[in-house]
Amino acid sequence: AHRSGFTAESYCFWFCYLFPVLLWNRFQQQKYYQHGCLLVKIMKRCLQFSITEKELDELEADIIEWVRKYESCICRYYYQYKEARLATCLLTVHGLLHIVDIIRNCGPSWTTWTFFMERFCRALKRALSSKFQP
Repeated sequence: AHRSGFTAESYCFWFCYLFPVLLWNRFQQQKYYQHGCLLVKIMKRCLQFSITEKELDELEADIIEWVRKYESCICRYYYQYKEARLATCLLTVHGLLHIVDIIRNCGPSWTTWTFFMERFCRALKRALSSKFQP
């Protein structure tokens, strides 16, 4: 398996800040770019330091729209309810539908997500392999 070297944090940065600019007018069908931009909107909303009930309701509607478009045979996106395309139907896509409930039960995502743990583990890995501070 090929590893890209990207971390969750670097993927987040790429999607939230680089994707909308670098991929503007790069798709033959604009619906794919718009679908990606909706994911950017979802990600940014999830990472807010605070979030209101109204924003959670909007987030939930956006996530449902994103997943429906991902799976839809009407819009002809990716999965299209076709057996041959089942490999594109990832468990993480379904997991998006639970994000709003998790935020409502646990608080804003930054308090529970693994960005901090990933960063800590990366620092710990460097420290453990250090010849200066074994």
